[in-house]
Amino acid sequence: MGEQSDVLELLYKLNRYEQLLAQATQAFGENHADADAGLYQLLALMQQGNFSTALTRANALQAVCGFRSFFWSLKAEIALQLKQYKLAESAARQAISMNPFNDDHHDTLGTVMMYQRQLAQAQSHFEKALQINPKNHQAWLHLAMLYGSLERPDIAKAYLQDFLAREPHHEWALELLADFSNSAQDKTKIWRQILTQNPLNTSVANQLKQLRQQQISLLWIMLVLLSLALLSHEISESYGNPIKGLVLGVGFVVSIWVFSWQPKWPAIILILLVCVVSFPLYEFNLGKFLMSALLGGMLTVIARGFYFVVASITGR
Repeated sequence: MGEQSDVLELLYKLNRYEQLLAQATQAFGENHADADAGLYQLLALMQQGNFSTALTRANALQAVCGFRSFFWSLKAEIALQLKQYKLAESAARQAISMNPFNDDHHDTLGTVMMYQRQLAQAQSHFEKALQINPKNHQAWLHLAMLYGSLERPDIAKAYLQDFLAREPHHEWALELLADFSNSAQDKTKIWRQILTQNPLNTSVANQLKQLRQQQISLLWIMLVLLSLALLSHEISESYGNPIKGLVLGVGFVVSIWVFSWQPKWPAIILILLVCVVSFPLYEFNLGKFLMSALLGGMLTVIARGFYFVVASITGR
């Protein structure tokens, strides 16, 4: 029986999940009391992304494996993937009741509570996990995610930077740090670092590609808007004024979009457009620039408010 468990463990470490599932299923068929084989079945199904089957199998294995806290932790993770949060919470609490000093169990429950927006409880369990094991990577990064969800990217970044000082090549931590960075330049730098370490990270490669496409699109939009703004001063007011209104309206909408990926640029965009729309270049002076900056700043505040409304509706 010990030899069989060693084989299953080796297959799991080698990421050979299809073979692991077949071997574990065979072992459990030969011995229906083999809890290890049952747990490896669940692990294989989870790694294959087959969570519905995994939950069905977990329910069937409960009588055999239910004496293990690890079983309940796995069941909580499966239910969490299926967005069955109450079941996930119940299973995670069962795991902790059986083994209250297991840091991974507290991390699992903290994750479940975070998804249910019970953030105070989530924080408590992440901190408990780190109290038990300060090197628990998952709990450390989940705590950073929690602060990010609380609109405190400064604290999230502090946790991540502290973590990366010890684990400088941890991909998930680097990805989270990029998510919480406001600067497109910082994001690009971090994403390039990740791709240097792992060129096969398609998620990061796609994000970097998308950011470049957004920047190019913004450049073309601004060129068109500035050209129209300059043109509006060279034609009659009956045509020029509607064009000026169109430029400011489109610029306002564009700024709301830009807030989603580069929060520092909308103010520059709106101040620049207000300047060019309001005054011909030959009339430009410091006083008029300050007036334009004030109006552009007011529009930026309003655009940011609209961005938060749109973000809350779309969940972004």
